Amino acid sequence: AFGWEVGYLGVTYFNYRFQEGIDYDFSLSQYVNTGAYDSRGLRYMDQYQVPWGSFSVVAGYTDTDQPRVPKYKGRFSYFISVAETQYELVYTAQFDRQPGPYDGEFLEDVKTVDFVVTRDISSRLAVNLTVQDLFNKEIEILPGYGAGGRNVFLTLTYR
Repeated sequence: AFGWEVGYLGVTYFNYRFQEGIDYDFSLSQYVNTGAYDSRGLRYMDQYQVPWGSFSVVAGYTDTDQPRVPKYKGRFSYFISVAETQYELVYTAQFDRQPGPYDGEFLEDVKTVDFVVTRDISSRLAVNLTVQDLFNKEIEILPGYGAGGRNVFLTLTYR
C-alpha cells in the first residue's frame, strides 16, 4: 500500500492505493502482484470529559473500490466511573456497505449496542460483566453467514 494521512484537531483525511493478490507468471518464472484498489475518506476521533467519566466519538466516511467496506461508520461510547465500579455503553454502526460479486444485491447495515460493567473487588481482583449486542440483533456481515446476537461474558481478573 502507498498512502498518506493528514489531520488536525481530531479530523483526519486519508488516501491510500493498495496493490493486492499474488499470481505466478510462467513467462517470467516468478510470482507477481495482481489487483488494486483505492481508499480515501475522512475520520473524526475525539473524547470529551463528562462528570465521572468520558464520552468518545469516532465517525468516518470512506470512499473505496473495495466491497463490504462501510461508506459511513461510527462508534459512540459513554464511560463513567463511580467508586470501584466502571460502566460503559457503546453504540457501533456501519452503513452503506457495497456488496462484492458473490454477495447478492445489498448488505445489511450493522448496528450494535454493548454494555460493560467492571467492579474492582480488591487492588488485585476485578469482576467484569460484558453484554455484546444488548438488543440481540442478528445480522449478516457476509451473505449467508449469520453474526451478531447477544453474547454475555463474566470475567474474573487477577492482577
